[in-house]
Amino acid sequence: MTRRELDIGHRDFLPLAREILQSGTVLGFRVRGNSMSPFIRHQDTVLVAGMAEPARRGDVVLVKTGDGRLLLHRVVGRGGGKCAQGVITRGDACPQSDPGVIPGDDILGRVVAVRGRGYDFHLRAPWRFLLGHHSGFFFRLRRCRPLALIGKNILARLTSA
Repeated sequence: MTRRELDIGHRDFLPLAREILQSGTVLGFRVRGNSMSPFIRHQDTVLVAGMAEPARRGDVVLVKTGDGRLLLHRVVGRGGGKCAQGVITRGDACPQSDPGVIPGDDILGRVVAVRGRGYDFHLRAPWRFLLGHHSGFFFRLRRCRPLALIGKNILARLTSA
């Protein structure tokens, strides 16, 4: 199977991404920007799967913002009131959360893999299960308690700021 890349603008990407993810197919694309650095950097490739279950804290999700842009940011909280199924997001490199609550209907998918320069991470459950590949060395951390604690500490810092 040959992989081909298609370069499309952000206006055309939203309906295409929504259709692909709703069909149950995993969507892969290159990231633009450094708001998720160092976890996801500019020009890294991410694989996003549709939302089979509600987004949880710590998930990295692809969302549509109120002005029609797409963001790939981490869930740092849940919405309330009318947006009970909504989430609050923030980029790992951003000092503040994104404005407003993202409604559940505007959450397109969850990141399941990150491929960058010399590494390859597959996320199965937030902070507890990672498969990785770095510079020819394959490693696996499975249900690692120290990794879960590190993830909880990072999440606590994100939600307290």
